Amino acid sequence: MQCSPQSMEQLLVNLVISPYMKLYLDESGNSGETSIEEEHLEAQPFFVLAGIGIPSSHIELSARKVEELTRTHRIQSQELKARSLYKKKPVFIQELVSWISDSKIPVFVEAMDKKYFLAIQVVSTVILPGGSGLPLERLDRSSTPILHPHIAELVCTTFSDETFSLLCRAYTCATDLAFERYLDAVIEELIALERRGIDVGQWLLAAVYRTREIFEHLVETGENKVHRQFMLESDKCRGRDVNLLPHTYAFSSIVGRAEKYRLDRGYLPLSFVHDNQHAYSSALQSVLDSIANLPAIPESIRDNFPRIESDISCETDLSFSDSKSDVNVQIADVLAGTLNAFLRQWKMGDEIRPEYWDTVRMICELSEIHGSLGINFVMCHSDVESLQRSIWATQS
Repeated sequence: MQCSPQSMEQLLVNLVISPYMKLYLDESGNSGETSIEEEHLEAQPFFVLAGIGIPSSHIELSARKVEELTRTHRIQSQELKARSLYKKKPVFIQELVSWISDSKIPVFVEAMDKKYFLAIQVVSTVILPGGSGLPLERLDRSSTPILHPHIAELVCTTFSDETFSLLCRAYTCATDLAFERYLDAVIEELIALERRGIDVGQWLLAAVYRTREIFEHLVETGENKVHRQFMLESDKCRGRDVNLLPHTYAFSSIVGRAEKYRLDRGYLPLSFVHDNQHAYSSALQSVLDSIANLPAIPESIRDNFPRIESDISCETDLSFSDSKSDVNVQIADVLAGTLNAFLRQWKMGDEIRPEYWDTVRMICELSEIHGSLGINFVMCHSDVESLQRSIWATQS
């Protein structure tokens, strides 16, 4: 994407009529690449990335509001962290989110079930691999984004942990043998579902068998293209497989959502400010660079992506900030950590304080129908429905 030069006069006009906004980000639940074999998946089943958009003219206002709230609630710490506030200061968090809501500060949240995230990778790599050119009869290619979440839910709720482990090994080992074992495990899972009377659809099995045929052809040619063909190339960043990082996927989604928000309102290009990420900074920058080089979403399938925009400004940038000295990053931390702790309690069936039901409900109310604000739940549809029923049922 090329940036057209602008005259100084046009830049001044933009500055007058269009606000400049920074989007402050922080995450909760990032313990590295997602692997079903790692103990942290049970201890940390969710990953949450939260961002708040602060106009340049309001940066000091948010600092003053936080100072007021911390003084009222007698919080002595110089840095707000959800892990230290969640159990002891529910009213503080509730009032902070209430202020965000009342001030109409744009909030963007990605809340991801890590196992469902892995299920999406199964769909994207061997069931409906976008890069494989599968000639799927009777299946309109433009409908595949709609089908992905439904198939991912089937995978998430029925496939064994061992199959997800094989997926992770296919990424990390990067050998034809590892991929073959993973692919065969997926085929066996689908056959087993059919035997149990669960109709997975003949076209779905046919699609995976077609993946098997393509795999065998690639092995025979000896061109070593298997992992590139099925989007399983292991992209390393400081020893981490960033292909398996929920963080990079969540960040790319928030970038797209924030760009839609900006373009819908005619704002100047965004500036993303993330908490210091020494292990992942280059991976996140790479995500932003990749999105900037993507073509715009075709009009023929744009309706399938109502909440995002891929045609981002080449002036959009990413920087990293020390949360100890950046109150807006701290607010993002509180949002991400609070929602993560809430989801963990909800998943385990633990009792949740009324303040947190109210807090999460306020965040949900920030969402727009077909808009980009609020929470994007990357979870099984049945779980999202159950969670939303519970959230609204507790409304006082």
